[in-house]
Amino acid sequence: MKITSKSRIAIKSLIVLGLESKRLSVREIAEVEDLSVRYLEQVISSLKKSHLVDSLKGANGGYALAKSADQITVFDIVTAIEGNQGFSEEATSTMEKVLDDFVFSPLDYHLEEKLKSVKLIELIEEFRSKTNSEYMYYI
Repeated sequence: MKITSKSRIAIKSLIVLGLESKRLSVREIAEVEDLSVRYLEQVISSLKKSHLVDSLKGANGGYALAKSADQITVFDIVTAIEGNQGFSEEATSTMEKVLDDFVFSPLDYHLEEKLKSVKLIELIEEFRSKTNSEYMYYI
């Protein structure tokens, strides 16, 4: 499984949506993360096709999480963007089979298990705890 910058942007975008109680436009999400609107539209489109976000047109429209944040895993997000391709490939030689058996297949397995174990709600809560403590003013 490959995790590209596009996947990272998707994860951040869903955290932003999970932090808000209202729908957000692509422009609003892009401003929060300082991203290109055009690039983010592609990411959001993939997330929508995978039923991780939904949209509503109109004055009160925008994007929101399609499921609750405790039902979305990082694995769901990454596979929505990247597909479920692993590091392993069809072994065409003994050397490739050895590498596959001892390195790439176990790596795929452990990475997939880790991504499945992290829920979006955990990232949202961690972000909230970090930002609340960093920006708290005491008088």
